[in-house]
Parts: sequence; structure tokens; C-alpha cells
Amino acid sequence: MTKLARDPGIDALRAVAALSVLAIHSGLFPVGRPHPTPGWPGAVLYLLWANLDIGVDIFFALSGYLVAGPFLRRLLDGGPLPDLRRYGVRRALRVLPAYWVALAAITAAPYVPWPWWMWTLHILLLQNPFPGQLAHGLGVAWTLHCEIVFYVFMPLTCVVVRRRRGSTPLSPERVVGALIAVAIVSVTFAVLAAGVGDEHHSVWSRPLRLSVPATMCLFVPGMLLAVARTPEAAAAWPRLPVVLADFARPRLLALSVGALTVAMLALDAVPALPVQDGRRLLRALAGALLLAWLTSGRRHGPVVRALAPLGVISFGIYLWHFLLQRDLQLYGVFTGARGSLGFAVDVFVLLAVSVPAAAASWFLIERPALRLADRIAPARARPRGGPGTQPAVPAERAAA
Repeated sequence: MTKLARDPGIDALRAVAALSVLAIHSGLFPVGRPHPTPGWPGAVLYLLWANLDIGVDIFFALSGYLVAGPFLRRLLDGGPLPDLRRYGVRRALRVLPAYWVALAAITAAPYVPWPWWMWTLHILLLQNPFPGQLAHGLGVAWTLHCEIVFYVFMPLTCVVVRRRRGSTPLSPERVVGALIAVAIVSVTFAVLAAGVGDEHHSVWSRPLRLSVPATMCLFVPGMLLAVARTPEAAAAWPRLPVVLADFARPRLLALSVGALTVAMLALDAVPALPVQDGRRLLRALAGALLLAWLTSGRRHGPVVRALAPLGVISFGIYLWHFLLQRDLQLYGVFTGARGSLGFAVDVFVLLAVSVPAAAASWFLIERPALRLADRIAPARARPRGGPGTQPAVPAERAAA
């Protein structure tokens, strides 16, 4: 049985992403929710809160780096693709068991009977393309649909490329060009999809805006980082390792992320829905920059080490905070705190109930499911040396 490999930097970024989503959903409590108010402090606080859903885009960038990275590296070095059976088993058991338990919990009380076809859509995470379905079940699961489709689409694309080209390595220029083309097409689709209006104007608004074509661009920054970390990219662009090392410096990182943040906040002033949706690519870019810094090999500080344990249970936090927020409010246990510190209190209360639930999910469901995956599809040892034996990030980490 293989031991789960963990990277504290990656886990810390997972924690930041999950906590930011939890924080913005704490605004679902009617009391304590930030509102735009006259003056700079209130306006800035509201803008920061309204952009806390950056966590979703960071998760997509992480998947691009961790899940697609091993496949892209094999296309570049000509080595054998990762074991598809093991990959599929681990991806399925990483997501579905914990999601099914959370879905059962949120639909059990209060129980509303669904027709069989609705259960089929939600159990298989196929709800996104169907109008009205995103309002049912586990609201945060729309991202899991996008992730699952990406998990299937990305390796199949690599298999098709490999069958057409054999073991001939692809050049980094071609791979980067293809990824940029995917991002351009995806952003164009997202802008056009937003043009149909919001959900008050069209039943197709949310299915289109939260579709895989509209969100595919958010995986690209992580995939580009995975390509940039390969020896083939370093050989093609000798200055690239120097650039990556520069971005690992806190000052340049802070300047870059700060510039992206200013751009995102400036775009908030443009109410047009296409602009609001299109700026999500900036968030994914910011997530990729943070990821580049956290995986640069530098020594992790106390903040990263403190956040890492929350990153281990981040999937459970993501799943259960949404259900627990609803139940706290629905059953009158907690409906929000008033006053200037109301938002902070709401976040603290939701975090206090979500972390134990997430820990239980990890120890009782997620970790046993990954161990089961190792028994069903054990890892095959690669020979030392030769193509495909030096991934920048072990493939096992993608499943953790």
C-alpha cells in the first residue's frame, strides 16, 4: 500500500482556497453579510468579500497543475502515459464517496422527493448542463462537475495525441501554444455565455456560464506551470528557470499578485456580466503564481505549516460548510451575528462546525477510499532512468 505523498505548500494553498469559499458563503447568513457602504473602508471590505470566490478558481488551477501535469510531462519527454486504470480509480474514489455522503445529507432533511432522473444527474455529477438543476442538491457541486469532465477529457486528449504521434515527444512550443489556444477559446465562450444575461433573464444562463467550456480556461494556468517546470521547457527557453526563480521571491510575487488583485478589483467596477465572468482568468493566474511560489523548493514558514493540515481536509471543508451553513440557519441554531464584527463571527462559527465534519470525512471516507484505490489499482514501479521518470511533482499528490 502506497503512502499518500503530501506537499505542505500545495496543502496550504488548498486550505486558502477552501477557507475563501467558506468565507464568501458565510455571507449567506442574512445578518453580518458585508454590504457596499459609502466611504473607502466599507467599499473595500465589500469588494474583498465579493472576490473571495477566488478559491474556486485556485482549485481549478491546482487541478491543472497536479492532475494534468503528469500527462503533459509524458507528452513532452516521450515517456509512457500514467496508468489510466489507476488514474481513473483514484480520481473516482477521491471525489465520489465523500460527495455522495454529503449529497445524501443535504437532501435527507428536509426531504424533498426527486424523480429518478434527477437523482441520476446529481449522483453522477451531470447536473450542470440541465436548466434548474444547479438550484438543487449540493450547491457547490457545480465545480465538481467541471472537475470530473476535466479528469476525463484531459487524459483522453493525451491518449489521442499519443496514438497519432507515437512516442515522439512534443515540443514545449506546441504544447504551450495549444494550451493558450484552449484558454482563448474558453474565455471567448465564457464572455459569449455571459451575454445571454443572468439567471433572471434566461434559464440557460447558469448552465452556460458554469459549463466546462466556460471554465476550461481556469485549468490552463496550472497546466502552463506544469509545462514550465519540465526539463524540456528549460532547454527550449533557457531563461525560463531564472524567471520561475524570480517569481519565487516574495517581493516579485507580492508585486505580481498585487497587480492582479488591483486589476480584479478595478474590473468589479464594470457591471457587465461578460467582464465579471472573464476576470476569473485573472484569479486563476494569481492562484498559479502562488502555487509557483509554494512549490519552488523554498523552506516553508510557520503560516504554511499551520495551514497545511487544513489543506489535507480541504475537500471536506468545501463539501460540508455549505450544508452546515444551511442547517444552522434553517433550524435556527445560528442565523448570523450583528455589528461590525458580524462577518468575522459568522466565518468563525461556520469554520468551527465545518472543520470537525471535514476531519470526519477525511478519516472515515476519503482516506479509506484512497487506500481502497491503492488495493484495486496498485502503483506500478517505473524503471530508474530513461524518459518519464522525473516528474516535477509526484503523480500521487494529485489524488491527495
